[in-house]
Amino acid sequence: MSQRYRFENLFVLIIVCVQLIASGCTLKPEDKFESKPIYQTIPAIIGVSVKNSFRLSNYKHTLVDVEFGESSVALFLQVFESMFKNITELPKWPPWKTYKHDQDAIIELDSSQIDLTIGDNLINPDVVTVLYTVCLYKPDGEQIKCWTTQATKSHQRILVEYTLVSSSIKPIVEGAMRASIADFMKSFENDQAVQKWQSSL
Repeated sequence: MSQRYRFENLFVLIIVCVQLIASGCTLKPEDKFESKPIYQTIPAIIGVSVKNSFRLSNYKHTLVDVEFGESSVALFLQVFESMFKNITELPKWPPWKTYKHDQDAIIELDSSQIDLTIGDNLINPDVVTVLYTVCLYKPDGEQIKCWTTQATKSHQRILVEYTLVSSSIKPIVEGAMRASIADFMKSFENDQAVQKWQSSL
């Protein structure tokens, strides 16, 4: 057995052992923007509904758990505060479609998903994809429009950060979340269905 072969096997063993020790880490993405999102405010009073599945959407991996549902809700609420004159988060019960509303519309955080691929060596990068679906409704429950946005970020860890999975993927998780939310804001602003709704206010 060559010395190089023994060294490579030892290196792999060390990496595996350290990863096992580091397993069970929980990553909580930042839930506040560094600065207030910029948006031309729509003069509307909006009710915000958050589906439970959206709020509880997380990702579990042997090396790290990503609790991104609550952080996503917090970021969207900050965005909605910039987008609309006034927002009110609706209670979980009773379902908002079962009673009358004084708001101009209801916006619902419908679904969220995060996919994470952990790089398995020093060649394959960590890859994060975040997907959100957000829907706008008239107060009577009639759907105006739904938007599904997706963003992907990646990072190639270098040797010194190979075992630092949680701290390494945190920036790309947050980057993908913000990019997907920014895509939603742009899509919402330019949508003809939204413009038609605005003209009726």
